[in-house]
Amino acid sequence: MNREIRLGKSARGALVTVEIRLDAKGGDSLSVNHEHLPGPLQRLSISGTVYGDGTQRDRGGNVYSAGQCRDALLDITEPEAPWTLDEIGQLHDLWGRWHLNDMRPGCAHQTTVVYRADQQVDLDATTAANECPMSYRYGSAWLYEPLPADVIETVQRFQRRLKP
Repeated sequence: MNREIRLGKSARGALVTVEIRLDAKGGDSLSVNHEHLPGPLQRLSISGTVYGDGTQRDRGGNVYSAGQCRDALLDITEPEAPWTLDEIGQLHDLWGRWHLNDMRPGCAHQTTVVYRADQQVDLDATTAANECPMSYRYGSAWLYEPLPADVIETVQRFQRRLKP
C-alpha cells in the first residue's frame, strides 16, 4: 500500500504528508546477525513532503521539501484528524529506527560509526571499533534487519489512516 497520508500543519501553515510503504522485498538476504534469510522479506520505506513553507509568498501549496524530511514531523502543531501529536511522534521515531530495514551497512555487532574529519565514514576505524566476530567489514554489503511484529502492526495501523 502506498498513498499519501496527511499528518497536519506546522505553526506557519505548511502541510506535512508522508508515504509509508510496507512491501515484500524479493530474493534472499543476509541478516544483521549473519544469517541467510529466504525472501520475500518485509521492507519499510517512508518518505515525506512539506507543501508550502507557511509564508505569505507560498500559500499555493508548492512543494517546499520532500524525501527524507523526517524532522518536519516535529514541526506539526495542528494534527489532521484522526492523528494526535503523540502518534506523529511515534511515526517520527519509527521512521528514524526502521526506514529501509533492508539496507543496513553494519551488522548487529557494530553499533559505533567512526567519521573522518570530512564527515565520511571511516570504514577501517568503524570495523576496528566494533570488532565483529564474523569479520564483517562495515559497509561491505546491505544487510537486512527483520521488522518486529509490533512495528508491522503499528505501520499497518498508520496506513489505514489514508486520506486522499
